[in-house]
Amino acid sequence: SSGNYSCNGRFRRKANYSIKWKRYDFTVRKGHSTAGYNGPKKKGNWNLNIKGGRQEYYATIFRAAHHYYYKNIKSLRKPPQNSFWHTKLKIRANYESNDDINGNHNPARRFLGIGSAINIYNPDNSSKAIYATVIHEMAHASFWNMGTLNYHAAENIVHESWASGVQWELTRMVYTNYWRTYSRLRYTGVVQDMIDGEKTVTSYYYFTEDEPWAYAKKVYNDQISGYTIRQIEDALDGESTWNGWRNNIKNSYNNETEDKLHETFTFWNMQ
Repeated sequence: SSGNYSCNGRFRRKANYSIKWKRYDFTVRKGHSTAGYNGPKKKGNWNLNIKGGRQEYYATIFRAAHHYYYKNIKSLRKPPQNSFWHTKLKIRANYESNDDINGNHNPARRFLGIGSAINIYNPDNSSKAIYATVIHEMAHASFWNMGTLNYHAAENIVHESWASGVQWELTRMVYTNYWRTYSRLRYTGVVQDMIDGEKTVTSYYYFTEDEPWAYAKKVYNDQISGYTIRQIEDALDGESTWNGWRNNIKNSYNNETEDKLHETFTFWNMQ
């Protein structure tokens, strides 16, 4: 957490130490090459501090991707894994600001293993925010991996609600104080509502004569709880519509709060 890295070793001649931010199933990229740190040539131990700057940015992206592939993700499906037919997932760490987005996922960029399916921006964001963005975009990649036709047919509200829910569920495993504000019609809090049964906060814009473009927040007291993130994912498998996803959840599981599903899904899918 303080950025300290140590590699112990003792060599007869000088060895070249370096970090490459990749694992078997994914690579963090700088442009079109693997992001890394080319260290010194020395005979003894290498001690490095990577706090701040590019290396901390790369390390934060790497930690989130490593979490999704190799650590506890509460039984969720994984993003595309490295194999003969599928190349490893490439995540491009753009060391630049972007006022419109923190990240995006486009599976078309995976063509022939050349491009980066995921792009991450805004290195000045907090580590927590960067970590959450990577989890969000990897949730999109995992959804695509469940079935490409269904992924491309899915409504935007389904895409972003699912990724926002995974973002909340997995990020708080590492950053226990993590929370996020949702929005109706796209980046909704429906997944969190189905899991925790606590209040969620939605943001929205409204228009008045005095405030032509005003921002407000609304607290929603949902009445459902007790579903698991894997149950919600299973109900998404093969489904592309908002109401179809809701119906799959209701019909697939016995939950004492299921009669409130319609109300909650309606709330998030309205102005």
